[in-house]
Amino acid sequence: MILIVVGVIMIVTSLVSTVTTNYKKLQLQPTTESPGRDDWHHFSTGSYKLFPTEVNYEAAKNGCRNANARLVTEGIRNKVTRKSIMDEMILPAFNANKLGEGYGVWIGLDDLEVINKWKWIDGIASTNDNTAWAPSEPNNGSERCGMLHKLLKWLINDEYCLVANAYVCEIAKSK
Repeated sequence: MILIVVGVIMIVTSLVSTVTTNYKKLQLQPTTESPGRDDWHHFSTGSYKLFPTEVNYEAAKNGCRNANARLVTEGIRNKVTRKSIMDEMILPAFNANKLGEGYGVWIGLDDLEVINKWKWIDGIASTNDNTAWAPSEPNNGSERCGMLHKLLKWLINDEYCLVANAYVCEIAKSK
């Protein structure tokens, strides 16, 4: 009887450890170097950096804040800069398998203030003209955070905010 109890305790302890480890991964606060800006990409709308560390949406926003930046907004709305970000940053990282197991990259777009009222984190309302949604997106009122989704040809997708993805930070020239 004592061996059964000890075995159950060991199994429960292992499960708690696994759950705790997975939860901490979702809450991971990414490390960011002090931005010397040499490792940032400079385009007409500002400076940009891809962080391949997979974290949830809130941790991505905090990671950008720690780098004196914000999740990318203007660079995604501007078609020319968006193409440069894709061609020079995201696609090379994806092709080199540096984006991990996630399905995309967090951007600064969400409907956290009001469900189904999407807004860029710089305060600009999302419209058909400034938001390149994938077909049929956004499609789920529970998915409240925006990302570029690799299976949707890198168009914008609504996603659960606790999902872990890479992210792009921006220091906009208008900031």
